[in-house]
Amino acid sequence: MSNVVEILIHPIKAMNGVSVKQSKITNGRLEYDRGFCVVESSGHRYPKNQALSMRNFPTLASISVSLDTTEGNPSNVTLTSPLDKSNTVTFSLNPSPNELAPKAIAVECGGASTTSAGSWHLGVVENCRSLRAPSAWLNEILNSELVDRPKRSKPLGEYHLVMFSTTESAGRDLSRYAGPFQVPFSEDVEKQRIGEASPFKFQKVPVVKDDKIAFQDVAPINLLSLVSFRDLQENILKQSTVEDKKDEAFVEAVKSYSPRVFRPNIIVDGGKLKKYDEETWSKFKLGEVDFRGLKPCPRCSVPARNPKTGEMHYPNSSLSRLAPQKVMRTMFPEKCIDDEWGVEWQGTIFSMHVGANDAEGQVIRVGDEITVKERKGGSSIVRKIGTILFLFIALTWMALDSANKLAPN
Repeated sequence: MSNVVEILIHPIKAMNGVSVKQSKITNGRLEYDRGFCVVESSGHRYPKNQALSMRNFPTLASISVSLDTTEGNPSNVTLTSPLDKSNTVTFSLNPSPNELAPKAIAVECGGASTTSAGSWHLGVVENCRSLRAPSAWLNEILNSELVDRPKRSKPLGEYHLVMFSTTESAGRDLSRYAGPFQVPFSEDVEKQRIGEASPFKFQKVPVVKDDKIAFQDVAPINLLSLVSFRDLQENILKQSTVEDKKDEAFVEAVKSYSPRVFRPNIIVDGGKLKKYDEETWSKFKLGEVDFRGLKPCPRCSVPARNPKTGEMHYPNSSLSRLAPQKVMRTMFPEKCIDDEWGVEWQGTIFSMHVGANDAEGQVIRVGDEITVKERKGGSSIVRKIGTILFLFIALTWMALDSANKLAPN
């Protein structure tokens, strides 16, 4: 039986995901996933008030994240310093007004590509609020030369841990930028920023009005298959040089390579699941919850990093520091060219962006069985039923025709 083997939510964009046994679908995404982000408000070290990702500030991954639960539901987040494990800060996933700074912050949801020379934007989220205590704690940690070494020659940053908009809590409307009702495609980043243009050509992607995102880059939910991941792992080793294969550190790096580096929400495995089969699922169920496959996910430099430290996972590989991307490009060169993504996004592909169907309040659980209802280019269950019906009708017609020919006139 193929099923869900792990569910991950990432409370804070760019930081570690946390494994949970179940998660509720809220506003089209997993509850609390990427509901917070870190911004730098001075503009000294990073673009002003941009939602920082692991792409542009990889050492954010070195801050440990854990969840406390109340009656089985996530309630508090605890962050632990990479410099001192006894140095922590805890905050509520539903902070009270007195925990929030009074001044609202407009968060820029854009960035620079790490696979091309361009940049992109998916709008501005107004009325985001900074959490007082975690923000003060982050300023102490993130301004340390030991944490942000590349920026140590620049003035100190003004960091805030920001909660998603208090006035747009349902989320950003993905259908504005993707799907049959999206705004026109344009490479003009300022038009993208004000919502007049999209960096995507996604008119044929089955995005619906209920697809909402918080601080996710593109889609509400990401799904990864362990069968596909293990194939990638094997190919990294296969394509490595003889010298790499003799290098114990490199071999150990391949063995310890984690699917979490792809930052998925749902990991599936088992049964008769075939490698890369998930890329064909257009309609499927996890337990009782219906999903749609949206688009395969193009990959930046993050999958080549250690998900717990942000450092390069294969720093000395003769393949490349971006060994996973190089291997994927060799395995599937045709997947690297997808005009729907545009030049700033298209690249090596791994895992799937998916959306939930009319699932508000429903719960997915570890152990949920996968039922593929329809595949790209046709249906799975429906096609089988149709084939059986066709054969039944054809055989019945042939039997009746034969009987008519034998019947006396």
